[in-house]
Amino acid sequence: MARRLSKLLSWGRGVRVLAFVLAILAGSVRAQDPVEDGGSNAAAPFLHAVVLHDEPAEFRGKLLPPWPRRGQGIRLRASKGRPSTYVSQQIEAPFPFDRLLPSWNVDLPRRKNVGFSVALRVRKKGGTWSPWLDFGGWGKRPVDKAAVTRWEDGRVAIDDLVGSALFTHAQYRVTARGRGEFVLRRFALCFSARNSGDTSRARAPGDAPPRRLWVRRLPVPFISQKTDDPRIAHRNCSPTSLSMVMAYRGVRRDKDDVARRIFDPEHDIFGNWNRAIEGAFTYGVPGYLARFSNWNEVKTLIAKGQPLVISIKAKKGELTGAPYTWTAGHLLVLCGFDGKGGVLMNDPAAGRARRGQLTYSMQELSRVWLEKGGTAYVLLPRP
Repeated sequence: MARRLSKLLSWGRGVRVLAFVLAILAGSVRAQDPVEDGGSNAAAPFLHAVVLHDEPAEFRGKLLPPWPRRGQGIRLRASKGRPSTYVSQQIEAPFPFDRLLPSWNVDLPRRKNVGFSVALRVRKKGGTWSPWLDFGGWGKRPVDKAAVTRWEDGRVAIDDLVGSALFTHAQYRVTARGRGEFVLRRFALCFSARNSGDTSRARAPGDAPPRRLWVRRLPVPFISQKTDDPRIAHRNCSPTSLSMVMAYRGVRRDKDDVARRIFDPEHDIFGNWNRAIEGAFTYGVPGYLARFSNWNEVKTLIAKGQPLVISIKAKKGELTGAPYTWTAGHLLVLCGFDGKGGVLMNDPAAGRARRGQLTYSMQELSRVWLEKGGTAYVLLPRP
C-alpha cells in the first residue's frame, strides 16, 4: 500500500512533496476564532484521502510485456502494433468510497503518433470488480468502441468516477501505444465519500501552522482569461489558472497555447481536470489532483509556499465581489489568507490584476468550494 502519511505535507529530497492524507472531519477541529476559520467548525460534507504512487517501491503491479525496472517510475516500451501496459496492484482505500478522482504524470517519447490510455476499476467489499472504466489519456489514441464509462454501480463523469454504491478497492491501468519509451512518474488516486458522521472512518486534522506562516499572499502572477479568440474566452479558466501557477513554478507559457494543449476534444472542454495535470507535466511542472474538506489543510499548504487551483460552483449572490454573478463551474487560484476571514485569490475572470487579485470570504468559499467537493490542482515544484 502506498504511503498514507499523517502529515499533510512531507518533504524528501529538495522540496518534492511525497504524499499527504486528506481523510478528515472538519467538525473535529478544536474551536477557533470564527473570523479566521470562516465557520469551518461545521461538519464537512465529505471525507477525502489521497494515495500517491511516485516511488519505485510503490509501483508493485505488473508490466506487460515485462521489462527490467530501473530508476524512478515505470518504463513502458511500446513498438508499432505492440502496446505496453502497466497494471497496478490492488489498492485498498482508507475508507469505503463512492467517488474516485485519478491523476497522473507520464513522460511521452518525442515522436509523432504516440499516446497512452488510462483505465480504472473498483470493487465492493466481498464483491466482484467493475469493468475497466475508460478515463481518457493523452496523445494519439485509437478509437475504442468497446470502452466502458458506465456500469450498474456508477459512471465516469468525464474525469471523476461517481458511484451509486460504496467500494473498498481500486486498481489502475496505463497502456502506451506508438514507438518509444514512456515513463509513468506519478499516479494519484483521491478517494472520497459522503461524511456519515462516523468519526472512526477519519482522523482529526492537525492544527494550522503558526499564523505568521499562512497570513500571506504567494507571488502568483495574475493572468486574465480574456482573449482575442471569443470562442474560448468564457471557457478557458482552467488553462489560465494553470498558466498562473506554472509561471509561479518558473514556467511561463501563453494561456492560449496551454488551452490548446489541454483541450479535451471528446467532451469539447478546456476544463478536464486530469488532462490539466498531465498538460502541466508536459511543460515540466509535476502535480496531481486532490480534494479538501478543511481550511487547516489549505493553511498548511500556503505556509509551505503551495498555491492551489480550485474548482467552484456558485449560485447568484453566493460569492461576494466576484466578477460574475453565478457560475456552474469555474477555476481560480488560491494564493493565501489575510488573517481576517478572507482568502486571497487570483480570479482569471477579471480583465486585469487590480480587479482579479481579490479577497473572498472564507465562509462563502467554504460553501462554493469545500461543500461542492473541494477539488484542486496541486502543482508541485519542478525537480
